[in-house]
Amino acid sequence: MKGLRLALFVSVAANLLLLGVIGGAALSNARQERVATESAVARAPNVRAVLEALPPERRRVVRDAVITAVREGRPARIEARRLRREAHEIASRDPYDPAAVKAAFARARDADAVVVAQVQDTLAEAMSSLSAEERRAVLERLAQRRGAIAARNPFRSPPEEAPGVEP
Repeated sequence: MKGLRLALFVSVAANLLLLGVIGGAALSNARQERVATESAVARAPNVRAVLEALPPERRRVVRDAVITAVREGRPARIEARRLRREAHEIASRDPYDPAAVKAAFARARDADAVVVAQVQDTLAEAMSSLSAEERRAVLERLAQRRGAIAARNPFRSPPEEAPGVEP
């Protein structure tokens, strides 16, 4: 009887230990995914520009929507990354096959477009809840960012003149 109690105690203890290890790993994975997603959003300059233009209470709502979209879009980003690696591998083959490289680049572009569309659709949906004034602020912030990037680009074309405006 005493041996049975000991075996039962050891079995319960081992099961609790195993449950703790599995639970800890699941929590750690969830935390790591959250940190990675928030980091991706922080590195996205257009998303950052949109968030900076919003008041804090709206910023949280839009940020949460973007984070959800980034999480849900993970498979598309993984596929796009795989296709870019594939294009690089095809481009480095000998003999070089321009048609195969063009096709690989096209597949990678299409996959990248899916990722971009997911984020843009999320932003468009989130902006539908903004007031006209808030939307204008967001669009002005994006235009400022675009202008700052263009000013740093030595290969940019000169700005187009508005009709009827003298330089």
